[in-house]
Amino acid sequence: MELFQYCSCVAIRDPKVDSVRNIYGGFMQDPLLKKKLIALQRKKKRSSILPSENDMKILAEAAALAENNDIVFVTNDGDYLEFKEELEKKLHIRICEVLEVQHLTI
Repeated sequence: MELFQYCSCVAIRDPKVDSVRNIYGGFMQDPLLKKKLIALQRKKKRSSILPSENDMKILAEAAALAENNDIVFVTNDGDYLEFKEELEKKLHIRICEVLEVQHLTI
């Protein structure tokens, strides 16, 4: 047997991503935020009400960088923009829409 047949991959949970997942999960408790999540789910035609795992990983990395730096997160993604105020408050990052970049002051 070849080496790869003996190997197995184990998914390791990233606490930063779990934190972001919990933030979005908490949005389900607020009727207005839940409505936004449902609207995004329909608009993006996805099975989950939550953003994709990759979107949560990206946001988690930005939050980790924000622990020691001022971070401006530039995006066009509704998963971030629809919850801009909530995410900025919880993760201590600044979220900016791409069209706002030319007017951005840091």
